[in-house]
Amino acid sequence: MAHQITESALELVRKTTKVAAPQSILQIGAGCYKSSKALVDALGSLEEPQFTLVVSDSDSSVLEQLNNDGLDEWADIVPQSADQVLPDFYFQEHRFDLAIINPGYTYDETLVCFYYINKMLSKGNKIIVNQAADDKMHALCRHILDADDFVVSAASESPKQVSKLESLVREQYKKLPAWIHRQAEMVINPALLENASTLGLDGDVIVFEKITEVEEKLEDEVDVDAMIEAMI
Repeated sequence: MAHQITESALELVRKTTKVAAPQSILQIGAGCYKSSKALVDALGSLEEPQFTLVVSDSDSSVLEQLNNDGLDEWADIVPQSADQVLPDFYFQEHRFDLAIINPGYTYDETLVCFYYINKMLSKGNKIIVNQAADDKMHALCRHILDADDFVVSAASESPKQVSKLESLVREQYKKLPAWIHRQAEMVINPALLENASTLGLDGDVIVFEKITEVEEKLEDEVDVDAMIEAMI
């Protein structure tokens, strides 16, 4: 079943894009038609934006709809797996002002995408994560925060409510002695013990803003397996 995106989420995509006024935009995956259409419509109000859309075979249906709207007449559509093409973009010294990440990849592949996107964004640039309530995308959002290069800039309304059982368990955990908390945090990333609403990650669309400067370009090949192992 197609993802049902809320009007709140669509409006956040439009507003973020218009306010950022980016000139070079990178989108990973076509996502759902409505969210991509909201982005494209917002880009239409800007002066000659450079839009790069990286798509895979799973994006064919949505891509066809977007092309029917004329996207292929002005956008750079790259039919290649993002985790393979982004390293090329990086070593070719591409830079982007705004990045959008959609689901459609394994978690490891998504980590690779974020790794290179992070290196191609400057301080103040933003990442929009769509369908952030999806398990893999939510895990990505937590990883983005844990990397300490970004803060949550905005989030759409939460598409789901926290269960009473989860709320009860978290409330009881807060009441435990400090020494138990310290022991738990030795084996579990402390951020994972925070609920989504506390971290600002309970929306269907999450916007992150980069707060660090872009890193210098690496001269050597990156060991992707070692990189993923270090990030997990």
